Amino acid sequence: MHAGHTPQPAGSETTASSGLLASKEGDTLRRLDRGKYVPLDRSVSLVRSTISIAFSHDGRYFASTHGDHSVKVFRYPSGEQIACLDGHPCTPWTVRFHPKDSSILASGCLGCECRVWDVSQGECIRKHTFASSISCVSFNPDGSLLAITSGSNLLLWNYMEAAPNNSRSTSSAIDDIRGPGVPRKLLGGVNPFHMVDFHPSGTMLMTGEKNRSPPPPTGAPSNQEEQFTLKLVIHRFDRRIVKKFDDPVLEVPRAVAYNDAGIHFSPCGTMLAACIPVHEHSDSFKIAVMSLVKRNQIKIGTVMYETALDRGHVTALTNLKFSSTSHHLLAGFSFRPKNPVLRGHAEHYDQTAGRGADGGMRRPNQVGVVDIYNVSEKFEMIRSLRADMDLTEGQEGGAEDEINVAVFAPVFGIADGVVYGTQKGRIRVFQQATGADMEAEPLDEDVAIPYGALLFPIRNGKRFP
Repeated sequence: MHAGHTPQPAGSETTASSGLLASKEGDTLRRLDRGKYVPLDRSVSLVRSTISIAFSHDGRYFASTHGDHSVKVFRYPSGEQIACLDGHPCTPWTVRFHPKDSSILASGCLGCECRVWDVSQGECIRKHTFASSISCVSFNPDGSLLAITSGSNLLLWNYMEAAPNNSRSTSSAIDDIRGPGVPRKLLGGVNPFHMVDFHPSGTMLMTGEKNRSPPPPTGAPSNQEEQFTLKLVIHRFDRRIVKKFDDPVLEVPRAVAYNDAGIHFSPCGTMLAACIPVHEHSDSFKIAVMSLVKRNQIKIGTVMYETALDRGHVTALTNLKFSSTSHHLLAGFSFRPKNPVLRGHAEHYDQTAGRGADGGMRRPNQVGVVDIYNVSEKFEMIRSLRADMDLTEGQEGGAEDEINVAVFAPVFGIADGVVYGTQKGRIRVFQQATGADMEAEPLDEDVAIPYGALLFPIRNGKRFP
């Protein structure tokens, strides 16, 4: 693309209304408050962990999955819990709302079971037991089909049709049975699939297959753990002609992600966000926004914007999500003990107190766990949501909130807030600050992230190798 040209996330032409929505969204995200933890129906010790979070299409509800084997449903923005859906034999790893009906959602668990729920009735209306653990579910845009990753298989389920006896399927049965309501195998991988997602148009389907661990790069420290990555493939999809996927739209050999939370199609359908190597054989990574459309000199897979991450942020990255307008992107991090980012923040706060910059008042150590970027040529961070951390002298502490999943709250066409779930089972909601909270969270020099992302906007476009 030409130098100085800024691709428009909403398409080749930007309307005044979309510009106003993006501006309003940016103002809202810059003014998010300190966040509030949502009351749960059970104690955090019983809930144990929050794995996945999804919003309904109208932004009125969000659902979460937990280590107590439940799916919980809440109203937004109040955070009031309205349902606890029990029945999965193991921890549900994934949840999605129907794209048109906010009373219907689907979840899949490590116990090989996929369920479709009617939230208004609090009942399971469809279920199917697969041969392997369910890592991800995704509705197609009209909500009539579910794509499901189970072990090393990708399957398609017309869940609206009842299956005979609704019995357990083996891999051979999935291949042979073509009856109504029985999941059909579309693809088999060499390694397990960790994610699947329909493109907003419904004409493409993305899969993420676990990469085998290659030998460490030359010169790499012997004690450095190999970064977990997925191989991403975007396939063409037509439900009328289900055939072998032999002509992919795009392949990304390595992307840092553990499930569908770490990779995202933009709602406008023109971009893909993923954390990829700086270059083909590098062990350094960057957040990249890639084009999914051909336009002028831009090809599918062209990196339009990027921001490099240090090692601590790469190993902690769990989430990448576009906002409703596609003009903003969040990155969520789960900082474990001994992560260098935590030590860097502790030293930063010690220096701040030492020079009296805190006015003699010792503020609690905090670390940015969700960073929000403006998707534009500058690709600048506009907001960092922080959590307390514990770095007791002589001990290796960690962040109070280790983020498993973070999502924007979609309300009236814009991102109205952020909701995240933690390893300890808590759910935290951030909304636009009011009153005393208006000046509570400045992104100033004293609290800026010292070990955060370095910004390198790409002006001339660069093809991902």
